[in-house]
Amino acid sequence: MSDVTSQLDKAKSLLATNDYGKALELYESLIKNYEKDVDDPSPYFGAAYIYEHQWPAEGEKLAKALNYYMKIISYDSASCGAISLAIARVLFKIGDPTLAEEAIERCEDSLAIRESAQAHMLLGSIQEYWLDESELARNHFIRAYRLGMPWGLRFYARSLIRSRKYVIGTLAHLRASVSGLGSFLRRGDQSVFG
Repeated sequence: MSDVTSQLDKAKSLLATNDYGKALELYESLIKNYEKDVDDPSPYFGAAYIYEHQWPAEGEKLAKALNYYMKIISYDSASCGAISLAIARVLFKIGDPTLAEEAIERCEDSLAIRESAQAHMLLGSIQEYWLDESELARNHFIRAYRLGMPWGLRFYARSLIRSRKYVIGTLAHLRASVSGLGSFLRRGDQSVFG
């Protein structure tokens, strides 16, 4: 086993045990020292994942996550759908509505490869909160719900209430509460955006 492979295995096991600091050091070391020797996007993915999910995920951390996710696409076209969704998620976390078009494009790239509840939730959130296109957002929230994402119905209800459709929104919230409990018990908690 080469030094690169053993360091990569160690970084993966550190990430699996939530030792993000040490895992990030190893991933960054692999990227810096072996970038040309490593024909594997794992160091980029590991570092991007940590930067995206490390608290607080803001500013420079999100910029690094975005940069590393972008590099992965050039390595591994098979994972483009998941990585496109990760890029869209980071763009949304950055919180700049001027990035809406690129985030939507990345979500659509992901959906072109595989139908995903998380991509629909993200598209709905971008349209609801950045573009104020509530009707389009609700379509995505309902699609996410139908794909097995219990939160989709809750976001749909919230969108209705924001659009001053109080009765329907309240009924949707009630339905989300009743069906959400059953879905949670059957499937467990699912992340809203992946």
